[in-house]
Amino acid sequence: MNDTQIALLSAGAGLTGALVGFIGAIVSGHIGGKWSYKGAMDAVTREITEERNRLKEQKKENKILAEFFINSFLIQEIERNYTQIDDRLMMALNSGLKQGPPNLNWSYKFYFDEYDKVKYDLVKFNAEIINDYSYIYKLFAILANKRNYYDLTENERKFVAKALRKCKEILKNKDAEYNQT
Repeated sequence: MNDTQIALLSAGAGLTGALVGFIGAIVSGHIGGKWSYKGAMDAVTREITEERNRLKEQKKENKILAEFFINSFLIQEIERNYTQIDDRLMMALNSGLKQGPPNLNWSYKFYFDEYDKVKYDLVKFNAEIINDYSYIYKLFAILANKRNYYDLTENERKFVAKALRKCKEILKNKDAEYNQT
């Protein structure tokens, strides 16, 4: 074998080695890239899931806090309104009298400020709370628009009696909760 043939064989072997190295680099890059991509996607998916869970928890805590503050302000306003109502009206309604006590007149100045501020936000909360507050504020609206016992229809008397009991129950529960803290 002469020098030229040896040189050609050496070059061929070098070319073959380079080709094998090149193919190996491509294949390993493809496989490694695939796994690298999968790992990155898994990490991103985990981060997104954790962030969603954190935001859900924060939203839940914010809702609880908002409900607490809304309840506090509404309860104060309800109590302020409830204390204006004449005990004679409550007694007449509870006894079911068709005829109220003579001279049972009123001109209540009920407050609706806090309720007006939050009534549209109440829909985000517990349905029972919405019903209770709507019921009680309907009571205040009826009494604010009437001037005496005889202005109330029989259905209004029944409603007012029931709503007054509900109002008293809510205020009693509020006092019990306050005394526990």
